[in-house]
Amino acid sequence: MAFGVASFFGRLGAPRGRALAALGVGGALLGAALLFRELVDPRLATRIEPSSADLLLARGQSLGLALVALAAVFGSVARLTTLRGGALAALALATTPAFFVHSRSATPDMASMASFALVMAGAALGVAREGEAPAVRALGAALAAAGLALGARRFGVVVVGAPLAAGAASAAASRLGGETPRLAWPARVGVALGLALSVAALVAATRGTAAGWLLGAGEHRGAPATFDVALIHVGYTLIPWAIAIPLAAASGPTGAGGRFLALASAFGLGAHALATSRGATSPLAATPAVVAWIGAALAARDDRPRAAPTLAGVAALALAVVVGRDLQASPERIGVALGAVPPAELSAHAEPVVRALRVGAAGAAVVVVVALLAPRVGLARGVVAFAGLVAIGLGLRVAVYPALLRRLSPGEAYEVYARARRPGEALGVLGVDRAALGGVAVVPLTSAGGAADWLAGAATTRRYVAVSRPELARLNAEVRTRRGGNVAVLAGEGASVLLAVSRLEPGESSVSPFDRIVLGAPPPGLRAAGVTFGDRLTVVGWRITSPAGKPLAALEARTPARLQVVLRVAGSSPLRGYCTFLHVDHTPVRYAFEQRTHAYPMDLWRDGDVIVDDLPVDLPAHFGKGRYAAHFGVGELPCNDDRRMPVTSGGHDGHDRAQLGALEVR
Repeated sequence: MAFGVASFFGRLGAPRGRALAALGVGGALLGAALLFRELVDPRLATRIEPSSADLLLARGQSLGLALVALAAVFGSVARLTTLRGGALAALALATTPAFFVHSRSATPDMASMASFALVMAGAALGVAREGEAPAVRALGAALAAAGLALGARRFGVVVVGAPLAAGAASAAASRLGGETPRLAWPARVGVALGLALSVAALVAATRGTAAGWLLGAGEHRGAPATFDVALIHVGYTLIPWAIAIPLAAASGPTGAGGRFLALASAFGLGAHALATSRGATSPLAATPAVVAWIGAALAARDDRPRAAPTLAGVAALALAVVVGRDLQASPERIGVALGAVPPAELSAHAEPVVRALRVGAAGAAVVVVVALLAPRVGLARGVVAFAGLVAIGLGLRVAVYPALLRRLSPGEAYEVYARARRPGEALGVLGVDRAALGGVAVVPLTSAGGAADWLAGAATTRRYVAVSRPELARLNAEVRTRRGGNVAVLAGEGASVLLAVSRLEPGESSVSPFDRIVLGAPPPGLRAAGVTFGDRLTVVGWRITSPAGKPLAALEARTPARLQVVLRVAGSSPLRGYCTFLHVDHTPVRYAFEQRTHAYPMDLWRDGDVIVDDLPVDLPAHFGKGRYAAHFGVGELPCNDDRRMPVTSGGHDGHDRAQLGALEVR
């Protein structure tokens, strides 16, 4: 890293270069200390215990593959363009969220980027030069073969072999342009690979036996994805560097090397889109090529953009706006982009992460626009863009990505299990990829009912279940059906994987999110209501709280709050096809909120459950100081009309809305 920094700023003079090299060494040492702290943090990734040989091997593989990917990207770009470009590309890769998450997770997903980077490095070494030693080309062929062997079976030859196709296309373009083709063996291998894939595609079309070999046998999970999933992967796995793609398009390096990097990025993204169309969920394998292209563009000595800079700036701004708005609307897509299966439910737990990523995307857009359009002020635009983007990337890497990984990693759940278990106490997994635990011996559980039975089967010892957040609600309902109480959760609050246990020991407490939602009896301090809907739901009472849960006597003007309606459930049949709603009447426009999806789904509400329905109250500005009538109801989905569950007893307004009382605004 120190060498890369010094080479990047080397033209500023030897004294400055040495000073920056010293700064780079200090930064490398600081980074090593930070990496060590992260590796022993169970919330960031599964901590290595002396007895966990399988886990140590899995984590070591991820870290080793990460280093391989960094070295391959640096070598590729340095070979094709400049040392400065290689340093930038490696640094950009190290500050992407996909690289951070998968280099610290005991999963095989880091292999997709490493295998792609190896094939790209092999193709880069195939660039013929005057007097080039045959051993160099042989090394390139060996690297490409190693990359294909590493990633073809799991991620598909089409995906990891894209750099070879890019080499063939680049050589063809050179020949058509009257240039001497410089990519000799990659061109031949690429053409041969294309022919082989064509034959395999025919076999796959007739017999269906080669599809897995082409697009990855290990990645066919779930239904085929829509076309925009590949765009989501690009936008999120490369933050903030994704915003610089228009800059790379406008200022990318010229010559055979620059053309190869651009084609490798394009071919890699196209292959990834093809794989995701079949339900693939691996991280973006083409990440090394894209960041290599961006790094080479930023390091280019030519300071004038070669393509329309205004159009590129507009494209960067548009990309930042799309990514920012999409992050706000669907934060769970971060999990989709990073290969979380099933996608982590981040909506209620990742607001600081989402906000920081949106700020990072906006900042990157500003940096790119300045680099493209602002006049030169003593430094090249590439230097300005590099400094700004790397500052944003490092800031996100230190302050944001660890928080994101805490929510995606099963590390905390496994750490608590390893600390609390006694000899003979087993760990089951429900909705969790067993590869995420690095080969640790587990009991696979296929359904929430089976997991509840397995927990209930513990007699003298305890049993544990690592459960994904989407499966926790159904597991909780099955446990309540069997013993009348919520499932105990020892760890994982706010994360995508939680640790359930068959029973709590003295001194332990549950951190289940449902302990505040599904109760056995109404909580104290309620304002009485006593209204029944359809002999199924009775409004026991209600209360006002702050967003943090502190009880309030009244609302503060223009200040968000929560209104918690406590319901008692009756009847054995599931409640399906309903929503709940809150109306606060006022003229000319009332406040209305429809709760179409509940943290604890309505179809899991059982006879005798006491449910706390937490509804937001954010009154518009025209609600001044005063008292306003509040009504609660149960509507029929999609809850955009007046079809409602009838009120069968208690105070109501004649329109099947329960009269809660008056909300006072101060």
